[in-house]
Amino acid sequence: MEKLLLTVAATLALASLALAHPGGRDAYGGHYDKSTGKYHVHEGPLEGRTYNNQENMLKMLAKTEGGSAIIKKAEPAKKAPEKK
Repeated sequence: MEKLLLTVAATLALASLALAHPGGRDAYGGHYDKSTGKYHVHEGPLEGRTYNNQENMLKMLAKTEGGSAIIKKAEPAKKAPEKK
């Protein structure tokens, strides 16, 4: 039983690492998700949220405390990738 629990715990830990991805973020801490074409945020005040595009995210970011300062420092991300 102990061995089974250890195996399950190790499997879950490895699965969570596989789902994380380190790169491809822009100056706002987000990126376009290639599979959905939507803009997803990993860092900052909007962390964990998904928007139809970066423009919508920037509108929400401007409404957050300190968001205007983040916008002034950052460069816009690449345009949304074209779906195949």
